[in-house]
Amino acid sequence: MSHLVHRQFVETDRPDPPNRPSVGPAFGEPIDAEHHAFPTVSAIARASHQQLWDCKLGFRAKNLLAAARMIDSGQLDLHALRSMEYDRAWKN
Repeated sequence: MSHLVHRQFVETDRPDPPNRPSVGPAFGEPIDAEHHAFPTVSAIARASHQQLWDCKLGFRAKNLLAAARMIDSGQLDLHALRSMEYDRAWKN
């Protein structure tokens, strides 16, 4: 199964559609002329659903945006979540 996922998402021969940036260039800080850092939680939280959708996130855009906004607002504490038992963390 992992080889299928790798082939579909990593080893694609299809070029990116024009005018569809990836998340790094759209929201990440530039590292140099060709590379961008992965965006911060705050940068993702400020995005719109449509902006994330346009970055080829598809159905993931809604959940990524909701999670980023919860983390950015302090409603969700990732450090506390990591230290919780699985069942309790799942309920949060």
